[in-house]
Amino acid sequence: GYYVYQNAIEDWENKLDFGYNIERIRGSSSNNVFAVGHLGGIAHFNGFDWKSFSELENRDVSFYSVFVTESKIFAVGQKISKTKIIIGDKIP
Repeated sequence: GYYVYQNAIEDWENKLDFGYNIERIRGSSSNNVFAVGHLGGIAHFNGFDWKSFSELENRDVSFYSVFVTESKIFAVGQKISKTKIIIGDKIP
């Protein structure tokens, strides 16, 4: 999982545990954040809740980086010895 800093009183709260290691968290705004990692893990934070895209998970893929714009996500990783790239569009 990861921890998010809530305020100056050092109130940390466990927010996310997908069952895989997270390699990168990036976003274009506070309500458009993506996390990617091992076991094909991709998740999106909309400002309130996390949604894991388990239907996209491929246990043979490890994602190491992600780039996010307001309308697209680019996740880059590796499946065995081949590069894996996923490009997704924001759903209106």
